[in-house]
Amino acid sequence: MTPDRIWQFGVEVHPVFLVLQGETVYGAGVTPAVRRFFHPLGRVMPSFMIGLGVLATTKRIPRGEASFNFTPQAGVGIHYFLGPHRAVVAEYRFHHISNAG
Repeated sequence: MTPDRIWQFGVEVHPVFLVLQGETVYGAGVTPAVRRFFHPLGRVMPSFMIGLGVLATTKRIPRGEASFNFTPQAGVGIHYFLGPHRAVVAEYRFHHISNAG
């Protein structure tokens, strides 16, 4: 149960971003990300990911800030393999919305 690659590169697309902050705010974003897999422990394979994306919204988020923001992210997770090409993934992620100001 080893991955084909130790590093995984990808792009996450967020076609709908919804915030309820007294009024409804819509948005969309994209995040290039990299994930590092570690040595498997039986059927479980731990991983770590980082990414830096952008988010555009119809109104300012947080209030009074900006409608275009950066979204740095980091997370840890596990892949539990059900078979050689099938896994259940659980991940905890820190996702920050920042206007760099």
